Amino acid sequence: MADEKGMMSGLTGVLAAKMADGGGCLVNDSNGLCLGSAGNIDASRASIFTSISKLAGQLDSSVDGSGSGIPESPLVTIQTDDASLLVKEYGGNKTVVFRVPNAGAESNNSDAGAVAEATTDDGSSKQT
Repeated sequence: MADEKGMMSGLTGVLAAKMADGGGCLVNDSNGLCLGSAGNIDASRASIFTSISKLAGQLDSSVDGSGSGIPESPLVTIQTDDASLLVKEYGGNKTVVFRVPNAGAESNNSDAGAVAEATTDDGSSKQT
């Protein structure tokens, strides 16, 4: 039991750090109803994430290794310029979505304040 508490506190710390960087998480029920969300993620799209997870599950019918006979749900990754979304169904009744911001996504969105340096013909450099 103590190991579980330690693991959960470590996981909570990692999630808090990612959410501070623009990440988020969302949990849906099997009907796509958002049960909870935190951080930077659009909860109004909860049912879409559940649909994506269920459709991806139709692509592969392998069985998980637990011996329960429940088909294993694939992990779906959606990558955009700003973030990656990880979508996975668990136990046939919950869909979990994590939004992980891409490294440097903030700097790619804005060139404000950027300074370019050019080298002139005489070998000296100047800022533009």
